[in-house]
Amino acid sequence: MSVAVEIIRTREVRGPGGRKARRTREQESTRVEEPKIAKSLFAANKGVEEVLKQEGLVDSAPNSFVTNEHEEVKMKVLRACANPRLVLCGYQNEGLERRVLVRVGRNANFVPGMELKALRSAKETEPWLYQGKLPRLRGRW
Repeated sequence: MSVAVEIIRTREVRGPGGRKARRTREQESTRVEEPKIAKSLFAANKGVEEVLKQEGLVDSAPNSFVTNEHEEVKMKVLRACANPRLVLCGYQNEGLERRVLVRVGRNANFVPGMELKALRSAKETEPWLYQGKLPRLRGRW
């Protein structure tokens, strides 16, 4: 009673079509597309610059937009917010006191009266960034 048995494989054996090979193929395919995307973004940005030059919002030097982006401002802490990553601060600008939210890593050790330097955000409504060292003890800076 010898019966012939046929083995049928329903799943592919790992090899050229395995996980690693697929991942490398995906990475190679994205690398090829990146220069096209970069060229289109560059063309779009160049068009924006030309429009801003016509309106007089850009200096004659290339890549110099007239913004206060990344300007460092010295300010005082008014209070720590309920959000553990934000602090409400105030600074003087043209005789007026301006109040802004500053994103710090952890506001547990910030107390009212502390002074810090924060980077202005691109939009007025977004929180500013603090990039200095956090105080190690409460109120000590």
